[in-house]
Amino acid sequence: GNATPERGFSINKILLDVHGYSTYEDTIVALRMVKDALNRVGGCCKFPITRGLLQKAKDARSRYDADREARRALKDAEQKKQKQQEEEEKHQLENKKKVDEIDVKIESCRSNLSVANDLILKAQETIAKSVNEKNQKAARALTQQGLSELQVGNERKRKFDEELEGLLKKKGKLSK
Repeated sequence: GNATPERGFSINKILLDVHGYSTYEDTIVALRMVKDALNRVGGCCKFPITRGLLQKAKDARSRYDADREARRALKDAEQKKQKQQEEEEKHQLENKKKVDEIDVKIESCRSNLSVANDLILKAQETIAKSVNEKNQKAARALTQQGLSELQVGNERKRKFDEELEGLLKKKGKLSK
């Protein structure tokens, strides 16, 4: 029951031993077809040589070269595609790293904005105290201190607002 498939496996092994183990599947099929055709007619001495057979033999090298070139082109295309994918992954990784760095800077800006807002609130409280102060000299000193704190707070707030806006734009560009 298993003699025919087993014989086929043996023939395939002999073909691989003779032609090498890196032989393509198409080549093995073609060699088996030639062997079977020769066996059907009774051997290579009885095989009829026709004009068509001679023409196919002449064209064999060009078909072989064309097939080899097609395989090489396919392999080159696969390598190029793989290289593009690797470059794209590398680019995405770099962008993610930059976005993460920007996120850290954004958090720092937001923290500094919170400090600036606290300074502005403290300045407003100091100015409010100066209004209620009965001693004119102390009221003037509190007012000057409050205005100074307010100026510093507003400058810091403006600076960090601009920086935050720039970082958010930069992050938006990188995220695309």
